[in-house]
Amino acid sequence: MSEPTAPVDQVRLRAYRLNRTRAQLSRFGMDAAVLFDPLNLRYATGCRNMQVWTSHHLARYVFAPVEGPVTLFDYGGALHLSDDLETIDEARPARSWDYFGSGGRAEEHAERWADEIVDLLHHHCGRGAVLGIDRADLLPMLALQRRGV
Repeated sequence: MSEPTAPVDQVRLRAYRLNRTRAQLSRFGMDAAVLFDPLNLRYATGCRNMQVWTSHHLARYVFAPVEGPVTLFDYGGALHLSDDLETIDEARPARSWDYFGSGGRAEEHAERWADEIVDLLHHHCGRGAVLGIDRADLLPMLALQRRGV
């Protein structure tokens, strides 16, 4: 008869994964990353809200610096779902530039998204910091480029 296995220490597992994510960012010369992919987001933080839906829609993301606080961007009504996760220092409502939510204002909404991300990047990593992004659409990428990121 086999011996019972000990339960997984979730806090320790999340800390390991976040630290490993940060180490890899540093290894590749990045100061921070924005992770949209739900698998990457869950790996780095342990947060797992709406993984299937957000695998097709860039409507949920996390700002993870090599050093400093981790900021999750989630649906306004779902912000409480990460309250118990020590890997997330702050939760904010996500911004989207998707046509279905933005219509003709998609570019404007992508600009606002970039303003918020660049503010976090400069505040926590300094001007000239390198930002990694696992996946993104053209509008937010252009908005970041216009801001020198």
